Amino acid sequence: MRLRRALFPTAALFALIAFAMCGDRLERLGGQWAIGHVQTLPEAGGNQQRLYRLTGLTRIRVDDLVRQARYYAPDCVIYSAYRRTGSSTYFAVCGSRTPLAVGWTGYALDADGLRRVDTVWLASDRVRLHTQFIPIGTIRAAAERQPRYRRSWTDDPDHTRETRLPKLEVDTVRRVLP
Repeated sequence: MRLRRALFPTAALFALIAFAMCGDRLERLGGQWAIGHVQTLPEAGGNQQRLYRLTGLTRIRVDDLVRQARYYAPDCVIYSAYRRTGSSTYFAVCGSRTPLAVGWTGYALDADGLRRVDTVWLASDRVRLHTQFIPIGTIRAAAERQPRYRRSWTDDPDHTRETRLPKLEVDTVRRVLP
């Protein structure tokens, strides 16, 4: 009996250390948002990232296979994540709401929203740049209208259907010096 009492604190300490080592290593994005870095085998694609919302002592896993993410105050994140189709989709999530698909591969996260630039060669010395831009205010307004978060949101086959948000589009022609 005495031996059991002496071993219990030691065993509890080892269990706590093992549990801490098995969890994702978190990198804070801002507010209550963090990226979890998961160690996986090279055969499984190497290290992976997950998006978490931190509430008190609880971690809520919002999405897996996250490529990149950016925090936008006061409480939003835009991130890209891989899907079963092999493509990457951009999602926006604000507060305790369900993520919303806002763009596909080709966009980039800017300080003021999502931007995509397509280049088309017109001639050997000129190029046309077609820029699409979705301001963060437009994205935030749509994401804040989403329903409350539910863990099974990715089970919905339409979860990657892009929401039609108004885009600012600009065409610029530039001369390319030889």
